[in-house]
Amino acid sequence: MNLFGTQFVLDGTDITDSLSVNVPFTVNDRDVTLSGLLHDGSPFSFDLKREYVGFSEDYFHPDATLTVTLFSGLLGDYNGNGIVDAADYVVWRDNLGAPAGTLPNDPNVGLLIGEEQYDTWATNFGSTSGSGSLSDATVPEPASALLLIMASVAVWVRRRSRA
Repeated sequence: MNLFGTQFVLDGTDITDSLSVNVPFTVNDRDVTLSGLLHDGSPFSFDLKREYVGFSEDYFHPDATLTVTLFSGLLGDYNGNGIVDAADYVVWRDNLGAPAGTLPNDPNVGLLIGEEQYDTWATNFGSTSGSGSLSDATVPEPASALLLIMASVAVWVRRRSRA
């Protein structure tokens, strides 16, 4: 199981500062509580119980691998420009079959570049990081541009008629 988040707490101790961004960390401890914030901001908490006692959602087999990955990017933004757009699709397509870790902002640790990364891109298409993105830019309205063109033509015609 792989968890991608912005904060991880193991038995009450915040381990976030000891993690490297986009580098999976294997949690070997059992009979502890793992909690924090997932990459989408939602909180989580698991009691990693070593023994199966009846039906428990928190049971985690001692031989199972649990990794946590500190994530600080925009999912699907494979070119790192703060926008999930068609350019990221091109980066994904050009890296099909490449080893895991090739694409930045890829939460699919351990998987060759393929359908999982495409699905991540498609799910997040149109998302922006908010800083320096198109959503912050001032874009003139088409009607304003048309009025500017009409005013320029009117001025030009008036000057030509006086000459």
